Amino acid sequence: MAYVVNPPGPLGLAANLARGLTESPVGVAAEERGDLYVMSLRSSQVDLNQFLRDFARRHSVSGGGHKNAAGARIPKRLFDVFVEELNSYISRLRWGPVSSQ
Repeated sequence: MAYVVNPPGPLGLAANLARGLTESPVGVAAEERGDLYVMSLRSSQVDLNQFLRDFARRHSVSGGGHKNAAGARIPKRLFDVFVEELNSYISRLRWGPVSSQ
């Protein structure tokens, strides 16, 4: 995934540009608002709504939308967790579950 924080302009456009310019499966644009990040996510390959609904439920935040375009509001303290979990979700989709031998 690729992300940008506090882009100049619309978050949706910034998320699309982050994704496209880096050729990443997911682009995220986040804007600081007090102790929150308001985020827009864009993808053409990943079901963002599924990821965000699960993340939001587990972390008691708001998030969801459509398969290829979604949004969330999360505390800044959860941003690193968000990035880690989204990257893990993308990896599982691309490579499947890791098996132990």
